[in-house]
Amino acid sequence: MSEPNFTPGPWTLTKFDQGFMIHDADGNLVETVYTGEANARLIAAAPDMYAALKKSRSLLSSLAGARFSNEIVPAFINEQVALIDAALAKAAKS
Repeated sequence: MSEPNFTPGPWTLTKFDQGFMIHDADGNLVETVYTGEANARLIAAAPDMYAALKKSRSLLSSLAGARFSNEIVPAFINEQVALIDAALAKAAKS
């Protein structure tokens, strides 16, 4: 999977009259959002969520080869890795 070419985080959120502005760590405008605070917060959190998913995937993948006392755990791990891979791939598409 290729790394996406997005502006690195963290991103911050600032409210203005018509909506919200999202800035990178250097204060550069990343995006302007007019569709509500919930959407703006989700967008602003995207780089942090991407990084968290990558770390979670790494941890879960390292557990995939471990031996467990029941068969449900490996299936759950594989399911979660597949969900994470799908989300990361969606972010990486250009």
